[in-house]
Amino acid sequence: MDVEAFLKTIYLGDRACKGLVIDTWNKRLKLHVDSISRVRGLQWNYYNAEDIEDGFIVFDGVREFRLDPPGPLPNDYISGIEVKPVALSLQPPLYEFRISVSSINEHAASLEVEVRVTAADCYLEDPAKPGQQIR
Repeated sequence: MDVEAFLKTIYLGDRACKGLVIDTWNKRLKLHVDSISRVRGLQWNYYNAEDIEDGFIVFDGVREFRLDPPGPLPNDYISGIEVKPVALSLQPPLYEFRISVSSINEHAASLEVEVRVTAADCYLEDPAKPGQQIR
């Protein structure tokens, strides 16, 4: 399954970003999410049989990463995730992922932060099954 189709199988509504793990030696970025659900059909419909608590959305083969705007940490609700191909002629092909995450500061002011990742692949990781790529 390609990354665009794969992302359609992930439900992140009302879910929060707990952190980012950057592994520069392995060219990997992990988005730590409080709970990840899978979509098995046209919409989520409260399906929770495959939920991953404290899971990770892993971006592999990372070429570039940035936060926009720079400064605030993404630490609250995930508003959405989008992907678009940027270099399909390369092997492996590259995609740009844009994840919108709220950032809440000490005064309870909210700001939208966009996490941008250019990477070759995306999969899920369950902390109960370390090292296993869930696609």
